[in-house]
Amino acid sequence: MRRALIMAAAAAGLFAAAPAAGAAVLGVQDDRLTSGPVEAVPDATGAKITRIDVLWSLVAPTRPQRPADPDDPAYRWERTDATLRAIADLGVTPIVAAYSAPAWAAGGRGIPPGTEVNPNAPSPALYASFMRALAQRYSGAHRPPGAAGPLPRVRHFEIWNEPNLAAFLSPQVAGGRRVAVTRYVDMLRRAHREVKAVSPRAIVIAGAGGPRSSTDARGTGALAWAQTLARSGAPFDAYSQHIYPAAAPLQPTAAFPAWATLPQLFAALDAVPRRRGLPVYLTEIGYTTARTQFRDVRVTQAQQARYLRQIVSLPAVRSGRVRALIWFNLQDNPNWPAGLRDLRGRTKPSHAAFVARARASRLTPDLRVEPPVTLSRGQLLINQRISQAAVRRLNAVAARLDAGLTRDDLRPGGIGPTAFAAGVQVAVGPSGPAAPPPPRTQAAEAPPAPARRAGAAARVRLSAAQLLINQRISQAAVRRANGLEARRRSGLTGGDLRPGAIDASRLVGGIGIASATAPAVAPAPTATVVAAARRGDARDVALSAAQLSINQRIAQAGVRRANALAGDLAAGLVGDDFRPGSISALSLAPGLVSPPGG
Repeated sequence: MRRALIMAAAAAGLFAAAPAAGAAVLGVQDDRLTSGPVEAVPDATGAKITRIDVLWSLVAPTRPQRPADPDDPAYRWERTDATLRAIADLGVTPIVAAYSAPAWAAGGRGIPPGTEVNPNAPSPALYASFMRALAQRYSGAHRPPGAAGPLPRVRHFEIWNEPNLAAFLSPQVAGGRRVAVTRYVDMLRRAHREVKAVSPRAIVIAGAGGPRSSTDARGTGALAWAQTLARSGAPFDAYSQHIYPAAAPLQPTAAFPAWATLPQLFAALDAVPRRRGLPVYLTEIGYTTARTQFRDVRVTQAQQARYLRQIVSLPAVRSGRVRALIWFNLQDNPNWPAGLRDLRGRTKPSHAAFVARARASRLTPDLRVEPPVTLSRGQLLINQRISQAAVRRLNAVAARLDAGLTRDDLRPGGIGPTAFAAGVQVAVGPSGPAAPPPPRTQAAEAPPAPARRAGAAARVRLSAAQLLINQRISQAAVRRANGLEARRRSGLTGGDLRPGAIDASRLVGGIGIASATAPAVAPAPTATVVAAARRGDARDVALSAAQLSINQRIAQAGVRRANALAGDLAAGLVGDDFRPGSISALSLAPGLVSPPGG
């Protein structure tokens, strides 16, 4: 419920059967990507899904002659193209929310002063035409004029943002009637038809309910909104709700929406037979860590991290009904300080809590993009880029290990007595060493992968020879991932640490270093051993859509494994990541030798 409130900060800166219980996937939204400077999408959270706001008023400031045609020259897709390409390169699933009508689609009523969102209700027919253009452009098969290949595919489309609030869809009431919900149902019905016409396997998400409990002229209560949409005849594939409660996740409350009352949303949907079991997406959740003029509720940073951990463990969240949780947002802005990072980009304790749980998430079939594979030069180029992205990321991980790990690569409180070599005498305090490492409070950024070389795409030709080249690239990425994973499993050594990398903050609680003698020979670093290509890997391949699909799966596996390895480093290494007795005095920071309390 914040888009109209945070414009200034944003400009300153990112159905199948129900899955098994516990399958809700944790993602994050970087709101700076909506209207701020187009920058690299952060790749250090482990998130496998994200939500992207597409402001119709920015994409179509002037009326297109053919509003359903994504190539109409009036459309300005540059920002959206760049964002979705970056998301696709990371292997992240986007949920696209499209809202904010241009004045020409809202009866001449434009964006009010002091905001970047137009709340005035649009023509449902014009909105549906825009949704068709949006779905067509990001169908996975659309190549704009002059482009080297097709744009990425979007499968998940959320219809508007918080339309039960006057700040996003106005008017709510006219002539004594609640007109907003009637208008929204018409928009939903038409948009669903147009999206499905060009992308039959798309998932159209309705509701996008703002976190409002009461109903008046400024808005409709979220539960009443959900009940009305459930009873409507409009088709939709999933329902979404935003939750920013005052109550803690484990605190009983009668307010809706809140974590304690989430089952009421399930009941509202299930009360209508055709909505029974409908998937639920919670496309904005969070707790603010400071008061603002728009929100009095605040929690401490430690509470925010604790609440995030509690949310993903709630029975209602782990029931299998909730498919996605999107934390809003990645970084604070002055009007909505609910980020995993503060205004200066420093991570809060919630960042580490998020990373651990996002990395453990597994995409369910309804959250996979599954781009169509076609026998085309464009598809060949897509596969090549996926393969090359995997190689770049894996090279970046290997380079980080080979350059020597630093203090920032180690988790605070994570190095225990068993990791040290015989020349390091550990002194243990009266209460003994701490057991597990404490939760990480400062996550190191994963190293960015080098950008792909410009102009390489122009040399790609649809041929069996090029297909074989791509296959070799993707197989090389998988072999490199195998080597890096084997290196990690066998355990790193003190030789992988830069001199002086371990200071007192990296030792587990309750221990100190009583004495340390440098070894005569420095411990050897580990190495990444990459297997040579097998002779069979160079066999001829048939130029076919089936072979393209095989190559794509190999390339995607390389990207996923590269991201997992980078995520391990971003989360911080602990003593168990090193071979017992392998860290020598050379890795200790100057002045560290001092027993506990000494």
